[in-house]
Amino acid sequence: NWLSGIEQSIHSKTSMMDVISSWSSTFGCDMMQQFQNGVVPPSFNLKHREQSAKLKEAANAYPDIPWIVKPANTNGGKGMRWYQKGMDLLQAESDILTPRSQADIVIQQLLIPYLLKGYNFHLRYYALIASLDPFIVYVHKGMGGCSKIKYNKDAIFGGSTDRGMVLTNNHAQSGGASSPKSFELDELAAQVESEGHMTAEEFHKMYQNFYRWTGQVLMLAAKPYLKQTYEGSAFKWMGMDVLLDEHLKFWLLEANIRPGWSFIPKHMFADILDIVVPLASGDTCADSLVYGSTVGGWELVFSSTWGVDYVHPQHVPPCVLTTPPSCKSENTNFNTPDVCTPPNRT
Repeated sequence: NWLSGIEQSIHSKTSMMDVISSWSSTFGCDMMQQFQNGVVPPSFNLKHREQSAKLKEAANAYPDIPWIVKPANTNGGKGMRWYQKGMDLLQAESDILTPRSQADIVIQQLLIPYLLKGYNFHLRYYALIASLDPFIVYVHKGMGGCSKIKYNKDAIFGGSTDRGMVLTNNHAQSGGASSPKSFELDELAAQVESEGHMTAEEFHKMYQNFYRWTGQVLMLAAKPYLKQTYEGSAFKWMGMDVLLDEHLKFWLLEANIRPGWSFIPKHMFADILDIVVPLASGDTCADSLVYGSTVGGWELVFSSTWGVDYVHPQHVPPCVLTTPPSCKSENTNFNTPDVCTPPNRT
C-alpha cells in the first residue's frame, strides 16, 4: 500500500490545485477553474507571498463571508480561529497578512454546514489507485463522522474555543482518546428526505456523482508524481473529506494520503485485495474493466486501457462501458451497471 510521490502532489490544498491545473492543461480543459468555482472552498496559504494580497482582495469583495484561520501542519484544531466577516478577519489578523510575513497558515472561507440531528459532520469517501501501469482508479462512498458537541454558530463566532463543536475527526474528541460518532450515508439521506429536500435515492446519486468525478480528477492529477518504490505491484488508497453545506452542496475539503485504519470496516480491506491481487497476478484482464463496475463497495472510474484522458460522469463514452470480445470470458469478478446516470449538478 505505497506509491511514493503522493506526498508531493495532493497532500495540501495549495499543491492540490497546482497539480490539477498542470494536469488539466495538458488536454485543454481548465479543471482547476471548475474546482475553484464550486468544488474546493476558497483558501489562501500565507506561506506564499502573493496569497496575502489575494486574500485581502477576496475579503473586501465579499465582506459578509465568514472565514476560518488554520495553522498548517497541525491537527486537532489547534490554533484555529473563526471570523464572521471579512473586515473582522483583516483587523484581527493584520500581523500575518503582510507580504513579508509568509506564515505557514491557511485561511479559508468558512462554510456553514448542514447538520445531522444538530451535529456538524464530514463525509469521507475513498479513492484507490489499484495499479500504476495500467493506471486504474476506484472510489468508495465511505461513511461519515459527527462532531462531539452540537453545532452552535453563535457560540463559534462569539469566541468559543470548544473544538468539539466544529471538528469531526478523532482529534476533536476529548484528549483524542475516543472515536467520533460514525454513521452510514443512509442515515443522512433519510434525514434529507424527511425534511423534503429530495428523495434519499436522489441524494445518494448526487453524492455518487460528486465522488466519482472528484476522486478520478485527484488521482489523475497526482499520477505524474507517483513512483513504484517496490518491485512487482503496488497500490495506494486515500481518504477525501467532504463537507455538505446548508444549501446541500458538497465541498471537497482535503485529501488524506494516510487515512486512519481503525475506523474502516474490515470488509473494505478484503475488497481492496480482491481488486489489486487479481490485477497484479494477471487473473483479471485489465482490458475487461468497464466504467462503474464494482467490487464490493468499490466503483471503477478510470482505466488507462480505455485510451481516454478522463471520463466525466456527464459524458461517458460508450467505449468505456463495453467489454472487448477478447476479455469477455475473463470478466467474471465485476458487475456492470445497466445505465450510467449523468450528474444533475456540475
